[in-house]
Formats: sequence, C-alpha cells, structure tokens
Amino acid sequence: MSDTGFIPGSLPIELRVHAVERAFDLLETLDRIGHPLTLTEVCRRLGIPKSSAYYLIQTLIARGYMQRIPGSRQYASGLRVFDFHGVTSVEEGLKRASAQHIRGLSAALRMTVQTAVLKAGEGVVIDKAAWPIDRWGGSWVGHHFDLHCTAQGKALIAWLTDEEVDNLFLNLKLARFNSKTISNLDKLKEHLADIRKKGYALNDEEHILGIRALAAPVFSHIGNVVASVSVRGSTTEIPYEHVESLAREIIRTTHLISRDFQNPATC
Repeated sequence: MSDTGFIPGSLPIELRVHAVERAFDLLETLDRIGHPLTLTEVCRRLGIPKSSAYYLIQTLIARGYMQRIPGSRQYASGLRVFDFHGVTSVEEGLKRASAQHIRGLSAALRMTVQTAVLKAGEGVVIDKAAWPIDRWGGSWVGHHFDLHCTAQGKALIAWLTDEEVDNLFLNLKLARFNSKTISNLDKLKEHLADIRKKGYALNDEEHILGIRALAAPVFSHIGNVVASVSVRGSTTEIPYEHVESLAREIIRTTHLISRDFQNPATC
C-alpha cells in the first residue's frame, strides 16, 4: 500500500480509462505473440471495432510505440516500447553497430558524423564522431532536433507513409528558420517522396544559413528506418558538385551499419 492508502490494481473499473487499457492490451499482445498483426487481427484479438483499432494503432505509431512494416498491412512494436528500460537496448545496438563506421567516415571525409534516432516526434543524437576542426558545434549526444529542416531528421521520416507523417506533425506548426525552410506539410511530403527515390536527404541551409548536411537511413531487419547517419559542413565544404559523391559514401556506410545492426555477431 502507498502513503496515500491506494492499493495498486484496486482502481474501480468505472474509473479506468478504456483507451489506455486497450493500448496496453495491444502492446502486451504484440510482446506476447512475438509477431506483427494486421488491423483485422488487432480487432479480433482486442474485440473492438475496426475504426477504434485503426485510431488506436495510428496514435501508437505517432508516439513511436508501434510501427508499420513497409510493403505490408502488418503492424509491430515500435522502438519506444523499449524506453521503459532506460537507455534502450535498440539504441545500444545501434551505437555498437554504427560506432566504428561513423568514425571511419568522419576520418575519411574530415567532417563531423552523427547517428540519430526518432523519439516522440523529435530526432535525438545517440552517437557522434566529431572532427577536431568543427567550427559549427551546436550538437551533442542527447541533443534533440527538428525533423522537417535537418538532413538527419528528414532521413528518419522519409520512409513513413503520408498518413504517418500527418499524425507525426498533428497540431504542430513547422518552424520556419529562414526562407529555405520547408514549413508547409504538403510540400514536406513531396520533398520526402523525392528523398525516398534518391535514398538520401539533403539539408540545403534549411536550418542554418551557410550550413549544408546530408543523411541516409539505417534499416531494421523488417525494413523500417531505425536511425539516420548525417554529415554536415559549410556550403564551401559541401558544394553542390560534391553532394552526389558524398551521398554515396554515406549510403555505403549506412548499409554497413544496417547489416551489423541486423546481425549483431558481425559487430
């Protein structure tokens, strides 16, 4: 019994929040069965209407607790499910898989390289290979950043569906930092579609004038983006004519990280 006299589990049924209970029921079901579910299967297992299951799933996706498996109609647990364990095991796995590769890329390019993940509608830096001569600063491990105006942020969300992007930015205004910032959601979704085609994201002074950055995604074994790796520098250090060759180097690195993350024994 707590100091308030409340006994855990003693809350009267009429005071329980059914939507919260359903959310936990779904997450616990996914954890117990160990494989993804379709919308129809969620309805059947929870005994709820399809519309209720749909909005429940979309809410959990927007918060990072569920994820859609690309190219399918199935849904699985998201990365934030592991947040209750402190520094997530997924993040630790990503750091182990990326550490050597981002430091090698930083040395080869003579620029700062970062690994970041998506958390609760923001990007978060989980590892950084800082080049000693880095005049720009402004970022550190644990740093939170906007998704719509950074290369690493756009690489994290470009492989989401338009509907998932809508939910991610629901009731949020896209901050406008300068005339190059994409601050319209429809234009952002068009831009993200172009990123998917190219395989990498470019931040062309959209956050800070004079700073350009590139990023590519790291994929899980089921094809979802779990992290992004970015390189940033001045517009002089990253001129337009070097963007394509630099992007190829970053993509090559993220392919290696994806491989090592999916097969930890290779790290």
